[in-house]
Amino acid sequence: MQLDLAALARHVSLVASDWLSFEEKGVAIMTWIVAWGLAAMASAALAGFLAAWKNRDYSFWMAWCFILPPLLLWLAFMPKHVGPRPRRPSIDELEHIENRDLMH
Repeated sequence: MQLDLAALARHVSLVASDWLSFEEKGVAIMTWIVAWGLAAMASAALAGFLAAWKNRDYSFWMAWCFILPPLLLWLAFMPKHVGPRPRRPSIDELEHIENRDLMH
């Protein structure tokens, strides 16, 4: 199935017009939702590969690029991270850090 960008643009631009029927507006809105969903999934997948290549936390970037696909451009222009890849502490490590003052 090929995505027809011209048809998508027509659907999106015609949503606000008064002469469309209720069904045509529904199709236009559904087309927009599907296009946004596909863009979000593609952006998240590309962000994972790009973040790994730039030595960044890939799960962080995949999640945010899924929510806001334009963030992929920000990631693309960021420099590579020098040194080891940043990692999030495990739950056990976080609990140890939070409870270290309570042990005394």
